[in-house]
Amino acid sequence: MEEKIQAKNVLRFGLLLAAVNLGALLSLLVLDHASGLKILSMIAAAHIGGRLAIIGAGLELEFGPLVIMSVTMLYNTMFVLIVFSLFVMLFRRASKFEFIARIHRSANEARQLRNNWNHFSIIMFILIPLPMTGAMMGTLIAYFEGYPIRKTLLIALPSMWFGVITNTIAFDFVYQSVRQVSPTATLIITVALLSLPLLYGFFKRKKQVERTDPEEERKRKRRGGSLKEKTIINLAFLSPRLISGLLEKLIAVKWINRVILKPEEKKLDRLKKVRKLLVVSDTNIGDAVLFQSVFAKLDHLLPDTEFHFIYQKRAEALVKHNPYIDAAYPVYVDTNFNSESNNSGVKEILEANDYDLIVNFYPFFTNGEFETSPDAMLSAFKLVSDIINTKNGRDGIPHVMLQLDRFFCHYSDMLTQNGQTPAIEPFAGNELFLPRDVAIRARKVLRALDIPSTASIAFVNPDTSSRFTKPPDDMLHEIVKGLLKLDRYDTILIGPGFTFEGAEQRLCESIPEPLRKNRIRLLPKDIAIDTYAGVMDQCDLVITGDTAQMHIAAARKVCIDGNGTVYRNRTAMVNLIGSTNARIYGYDSTTGIHLPANQDAPSKVFEGAPACKNLTCIHKKLKDCEVVLCFEGVESRDVLAYIETELTALPAVARAVPA
Repeated sequence: MEEKIQAKNVLRFGLLLAAVNLGALLSLLVLDHASGLKILSMIAAAHIGGRLAIIGAGLELEFGPLVIMSVTMLYNTMFVLIVFSLFVMLFRRASKFEFIARIHRSANEARQLRNNWNHFSIIMFILIPLPMTGAMMGTLIAYFEGYPIRKTLLIALPSMWFGVITNTIAFDFVYQSVRQVSPTATLIITVALLSLPLLYGFFKRKKQVERTDPEEERKRKRRGGSLKEKTIINLAFLSPRLISGLLEKLIAVKWINRVILKPEEKKLDRLKKVRKLLVVSDTNIGDAVLFQSVFAKLDHLLPDTEFHFIYQKRAEALVKHNPYIDAAYPVYVDTNFNSESNNSGVKEILEANDYDLIVNFYPFFTNGEFETSPDAMLSAFKLVSDIINTKNGRDGIPHVMLQLDRFFCHYSDMLTQNGQTPAIEPFAGNELFLPRDVAIRARKVLRALDIPSTASIAFVNPDTSSRFTKPPDDMLHEIVKGLLKLDRYDTILIGPGFTFEGAEQRLCESIPEPLRKNRIRLLPKDIAIDTYAGVMDQCDLVITGDTAQMHIAAARKVCIDGNGTVYRNRTAMVNLIGSTNARIYGYDSTTGIHLPANQDAPSKVFEGAPACKNLTCIHKKLKDCEVVLCFEGVESRDVLAYIETELTALPAVARAVPA
C-alpha cells in the first residue's frame, strides 16, 4: 500500500511537469511557431529513436547544446516519472498482458548483461547510449531487483541527466567536426540514430523467430490477436476510468461507427445465400444461456438457414433441446480466454463445416482463429456499441439479450435472400427448453430435502464466478436472518458454492440455531445443471448475484415433451449486482430501463455504486482490486424491505408435477 502511495505521488509530480512542458510548448508555438515545430520534431525523434535521436535531431535543427539539454532532460524526466509510476501501480494486473510481459522480458534480458546489479552498474547501464538501455529501462531493472521507488529514482534520474549532458557535448563536437568535412553528412548521422533502435528491434525479432518452431509461432500470432485488438483490450484495462470514458465517447460518434461497421456491411452485401450460419458465444455458462435466446429470432428472419452454436460445455443440458438450433457444439471446456483447448475445439468445428456467415461474440478470438472461414464474418462491435450508447442515453434498455435481438434485426435486410424481410416481432424474452423429466427430478430433490410441495421457498445463492460479483457474506447473513423472520417463506434453500466452495455451509452456520428453526436447507452440489434450473423454478423467490444462476432463474422454462403447466414460471427475483452493470445484465420489472425477468412475477435490482465503478469492471476476471467496493450502496435492510412490502402478498402457486 505504501508503494502505491509513493507511486501516486510520483505520478502527480510527473503530470505537473507534463503540464508545465505542455504550457511552455504551447506558448512557444504562439510566440515562435517555427521553433515550436522544431521542438515537436525533437520529441517525435525521441519516441522513434530514443535519447540519441533527440540530441541528433536538435543538432540537425541547429539548436544550441543548452537548449537541447534542457528540452531532453525535462521531457525525459517527465516521461520516466509518468510511465514508471503507472507501471508500478498497475504491474500486478498489467503483467497478464503480452506487451507488459514483453517489457518485463526485455528488462530481464538487460539484467543478464551483468550478473549482479548494484548502484554503479545501474548507473553505467543508464549512461551507455545503446538500444534497450537508458533511464526508463534502468528504473524497471532497479524495480525488479527490489529497489524502493525513492532509491530507484535517485539513481536513475541523475544518471540520465548526466548522460544527456555528456552525450550532447560529445555529439555537438562530432557534428561540428563532420560539418567541416561535409555539411550533409550530419543528416545521415541523424537518420542513422533514428533508425538504430528500429533496426535493433527488427533483427532481434528475426533472431527470435528463427529460434522458434514455425508452427508454434503461427499459433502464437493467432492467440495474440491483432495490434488493434490488443491495444483496445490492454488500454481499456490499464487505465480503466480514463480509457473507459474515452472509449464510450468515441463509440457515441456516429461517423466512427459507420467507418468501423462499413467493411462488415460490405461483406454481407456480397452474400448471395446464407445456407449455414454459426454463432460463437463467449465462454461462460451464463453467456450460453443468454446467447441461445437469439436463435428464435434468427429462425424467424432466416427460415431456410441452418443454425450452429458454439458454447460452454457445462451448459449443454440447458441448450441442447433448443428447437431453433440445428447443431449445438459444447466446445468450451474452461473459461480462460487464452485456452488452447477452446481454440482447437473451435478450429475443428470450422474445418468440419462450410459456413456462409460467422457471428463472433467471443472478444478474444481473432481473425486468425477463423482462417478457414468465409469473408462474411460479423464481430460484436455493433452489439457493444449499441449497449454502451443505450446505457449512456439513460433511457431505453441496454440489456445484452435485447440488444442482441436488435443486432440481428438490424442486419435482417442484408441477411434475407428474397428481398422480403419478415415482420420484426418484439423481443419475447429468454426461454430454456427443457424436458418434462427435469421438473420431476427437481421435485425429487426437494422431497429428499424434506421440503413439501406446498412449502413456499426462498432460494439464496451465495456463489458467483468472481469475488467482485459475489454479494458480501455479511449482507447475505442479514438477508437470510430477515427471511427467517418473515412468515412468507417456509424454507430457505441455500445454493451450493462452486467457485467459493463451502459458501453455503458457512452461511448456514452463521445463523444462530434458534433462528434457523429447521427451516434452512442446503441444495446438493452434485445435481445436474438442468435439475438446478428445475429447482429454481419451484422456488417463490431467488436472491442471487450476477452469475449463470441469475440468467437461468430469469429465463422462462418451456416443456418440450408434455403439458405446459409442468413449469411454474412464477419465480420472483432479487438481483444483487456488484462490478457488472445492472442495466446490461440484471433484471428489474419496476423501472422501465431494465429488462424484466421472463417470469410471471416481479424482479428487482439492487446495484452497488462505488465511485470507482466503470464499464471496464464488466471484465471481472481481469480485475485485481485489493479491496472489494463493488457492493457499496447496497443495504440488506433495503432488500428485506422490498421483499416484505412487494413480495409477501404474491399468491402461492402449486408445485405438483402432473402424472
